[in-house]
Amino acid sequence: MSDIQRFVGRQEHEGAPDRDAPRFAVLGQVRAMRDGRTLTAASPQQQAFLAALLLHSGRASGLAELVYALWGENPPDAAVSTVRTHAWRWRTLLERGGGAHRVLLSVGDGYRVVVPELGLDLDFAEDLARRARQAGADGRLEAADKLLADALALWQGNPLSGLPGPFAEQQRVRLGELRLAWTEERLRLALALGRHALVLPELTLLAAEQPSREHVHELLMRALHAAGRQTDALAVFSRLRQALVEGQGIEPGAALKSLHHSILAGEPPVAEPVARTATALPRPAPAVPVPRQLPSATADFTGRHAEIDAVVRALTAPARSSPAVVAVTGTIGVGKSALALQAAHRVHDAFPDGELYADLGAAGAGSTTAGVLEGFLRALGLAAEAVPDSVPERSKMVNTVLDGRKVLVVLDNVRVAEQIRPLVPGSAGCGVLITGWAPPFGVPTTERVCLGVFTAVEALDLLGAVVGAQRVAADRAGALALVEVCGLLPLAVRSAGAHLAARPRWSFGMLTARLASDPAGAIRLGSGDRSMLAALRAIEAQLTDDQHRAFLAMASAGPEFGLRAASAVLGVAEREAEDLVESLVDVAVLESPSPGQYRYSHLLWSFARHYGRLHYEQPDPASRIA
Repeated sequence: MSDIQRFVGRQEHEGAPDRDAPRFAVLGQVRAMRDGRTLTAASPQQQAFLAALLLHSGRASGLAELVYALWGENPPDAAVSTVRTHAWRWRTLLERGGGAHRVLLSVGDGYRVVVPELGLDLDFAEDLARRARQAGADGRLEAADKLLADALALWQGNPLSGLPGPFAEQQRVRLGELRLAWTEERLRLALALGRHALVLPELTLLAAEQPSREHVHELLMRALHAAGRQTDALAVFSRLRQALVEGQGIEPGAALKSLHHSILAGEPPVAEPVARTATALPRPAPAVPVPRQLPSATADFTGRHAEIDAVVRALTAPARSSPAVVAVTGTIGVGKSALALQAAHRVHDAFPDGELYADLGAAGAGSTTAGVLEGFLRALGLAAEAVPDSVPERSKMVNTVLDGRKVLVVLDNVRVAEQIRPLVPGSAGCGVLITGWAPPFGVPTTERVCLGVFTAVEALDLLGAVVGAQRVAADRAGALALVEVCGLLPLAVRSAGAHLAARPRWSFGMLTARLASDPAGAIRLGSGDRSMLAALRAIEAQLTDDQHRAFLAMASAGPEFGLRAASAVLGVAEREAEDLVESLVDVAVLESPSPGQYRYSHLLWSFARHYGRLHYEQPDPASRIA
């Protein structure tokens, strides 16, 4: 009986309620199974489409996300229609014959696959691994060994075998790392059960395949020591140390050094500690500095309780097989960075090995990917001369240092996914918190939190935190009018509050009247990098000339407009107009409530109308925001 048959058979025998519901496999060739038949699409790209939906944890995937998953940064002109065709073909296969089960659902402009509980081989394998961890913690080593062996048996070669696209490649790396981690755990159990002679051949081959992986070499040294081959065990340590020093400029970790010392001292072999597989194992003292790089949280932060709870839950979810990656997105001034820092400080205790922080929207070499990696490595204890030159090597070094550790990485003001792919660590104990205008396509995320403007109550609470709650209570109607002029945008409300706090004799109505008479007045409130004007300048620096022209020009069509209006205002065909305004949605200066429909936020529309007139009176580059 094949591994996949065992997977399907176990599902049926354990009383799955929907026996005619399909099962899916990604740990090898991507396929679906239903009614005893295997359903496989003819095209590798069709399989890649299904894999992208299956590995997005039951959530819907939008068109843009699917297009990137299949083609990356250079999709063909017919990408959208090709995705639609893939969806139609899979729906035909999966729902043939009708029945009660809808499998491939249309959600928004994208799709979602309905998978029964443990109906994906990866989910089934992770459930077995979870039960193995519990059995090991309870001292039931034979049961834990059997469960891990069953989980690993579900792999049928290379995961997502032969599939094209950047998403499939990223998932192959992740699933390969997961398989290797489980293999290490199974070998640990074998040593604890006294099976050192049986696992020596497998450990020898694995160490050759993983010449710099310390855990594997530690297991091999223990097995050789238990077999009475102390000289060979010491030689393993020497080869590993040479590889680490010459290749990465680092020494082996404390556990390996301790084992090496015990063998040199002639101490008898000690069985591999079973407790290392249990969640209750005390963490060893860190061998590298514990960085605490988070900026302070905003003192007057208010509201966003549900959003913060969602971020905290995702970052602290137990029993992960890969790092938690959370993206907080939204338009300018909506409070992405402030919320991220609030959440990051709240999960401090969940990441005892430290926090790393980088502002990728700042100026200077330190905000480039290479500069951020160098900063991280220095914060983690590497000397300047030990930092590699290239971005790929620096990324590998960060992964090496963070292996097995629990560190939170906060990447603020991300513009494009290319900035952060090398910055996402591989350790399952780590967490990554990203802020940016739009989701970082191509970077798999555990949770996405999209922020809108405040409710009126939240805006009033923030205004009260800045100017004083009593001042708001004394003129609640005037305060409400002010926050509405500010578009309920947190940054604008905070700037207005700071303006009034410095002018205690001003009423809310005085400032409201000034802002209402000046379309861009709320934009100019505040100073420095915490003003709306500074935020707009940061966005403007990322826009092409065509995007900048479209952003300002479309304001003449009103706060909401369709493709026909965009085509007329911009003087281009509807297809070209759609590409242009969709690119503005991607950087969150426009919203798209439905296909072909677009709108500005209140403040951005006022701003674009005002500066659009200046732009067309002085159409040279100097007429950008001044």
